[in-house]
Amino acid sequence: MGISVAMVGTGAFAQGFIPLFKAHPLVERIALCDLDAKKLEDNKARHGIAESFPSLDEVCASDFDAAVIITQPWLHGPQAVQALRAGKHAWSAVPAGRTLDECRALVQAVEETGRIYMMAETSYYYPAVIYCRRRHAEGALGRVVYAECEYYHRPTTCGTPLVSVVLSPSGDRNATAGATHRRRAACPLAGWPAPDNRL
Repeated sequence: MGISVAMVGTGAFAQGFIPLFKAHPLVERIALCDLDAKKLEDNKARHGIAESFPSLDEVCASDFDAAVIITQPWLHGPQAVQALRAGKHAWSAVPAGRTLDECRALVQAVEETGRIYMMAETSYYYPAVIYCRRRHAEGALGRVVYAECEYYHRPTTCGTPLVSVVLSPSGDRNATAGATHRRRAACPLAGWPAPDNRL
């Protein structure tokens, strides 16, 4: 038994996700949703999708199982909460929310509705990230005292971003993979122990 998915937002970033969800073997029914009627009709034709909704409100009132939210970043949290409270599962592009209050509202909506929310941060699966995780597990990077990662969203194609990971292991060695810059966030890499503050 598959799932029915409404793709909310059909802009440039969504173009990489619509075909993926359409081709997924567990998605048995798919619809598009956009406030811009022309964009909605153009994307229905481009992707060969018959069903559509003119608003998230209509998705929430439908019999679809899940809302895939690929709208403007500042809308993700409130729209995911709206979908969850309407009994839909919710998947959103990053960020999940802009404030701690938005994130708390998202957690509360999941706890109260029993629906599933997923933030679609896929960097964990990029080849460069997998490589760095594997090299760290092998002990090739030494003791990590500071780690930072960033990735580049190509402004015109929204294709697979390049990944840059900067590592500062113990001793006088530095390891760097990639070199891109646009969005930057200090973060612990998945599966790595928290770095200690001793140099």
